[in-house]
Amino acid sequence: MVGYSELIDRKKVCLDHTISDIALDWITGDIHIFENEHDEIKVVQITDTKFPEHKLFHHTVKNGKLSITDGRKKKIQIGFNLHKTNLEIYLPKKQFDSISIDCTGVNLFVEHLDAIKCKCHLTSGTAKLSGKMEEFTFHAIGSNVSGEFLEIQKLHLQTTSTKIDFSGEFSEINVNSTGRTTKVSSSTMIQKIESISTGANVKVEIPENDGFSCHLKKLSGNFKSDFSLMHSGDSYIYKNGKNIFSAELRGGSFSISKI
Repeated sequence: MVGYSELIDRKKVCLDHTISDIALDWITGDIHIFENEHDEIKVVQITDTKFPEHKLFHHTVKNGKLSITDGRKKKIQIGFNLHKTNLEIYLPKKQFDSISIDCTGVNLFVEHLDAIKCKCHLTSGTAKLSGKMEEFTFHAIGSNVSGEFLEIQKLHLQTTSTKIDFSGEFSEINVNSTGRTTKVSSSTMIQKIESISTGANVKVEIPENDGFSCHLKKLSGNFKSDFSLMHSGDSYIYKNGKNIFSAELRGGSFSISKI
């Protein structure tokens, strides 16, 4: 490709500080977050030889928090960035207190992430995720996102014109989706669901279970269920009705499917 040369490691840092929190702020390119066999955190930026030195990543460590910032953050001109760059982050096998990722125009690949709290904001990108989190907040605009082998107690999704396809084990789900499709497939029973969809299709897959009740507020759209439900007013009840679901439809659909 014109303007591209061979990619090489241009900057590498290895950190063995006691780090409990990580924040990443990045624009364009591929980001890979791997599990490290060693106890250190390693950050590597891979670029072509023409990539300016002063635009390589910056990092700081303060009070146990590692912050990684794209060196192009204040200088990049979208549409005129001809130099390719990728970022690799290797994390030790441990649980972090918090991880924050803010990205635009990236392809994000995350493997075996382990955190108490994780926040991710993705604009005009793609993501493939796996890992274990007590609470995961994900905001996405104009993106395609998939995740598998996820273990998440509380999942918060806020999406616009984004396709979501998650599978794993989930306890609580909160979805606010506008446009396109959000699908969450859980191999264990979900205890609580709150869903608001505007012109979007929200699909939840769960196993056979002891029961749930779904309160439905429908301005327009379709509600579907693979489970035999009893209808009482705005509520739909399956077996003992123990687990609480609620769905507000403003066009599109909300469906509960059986795995």
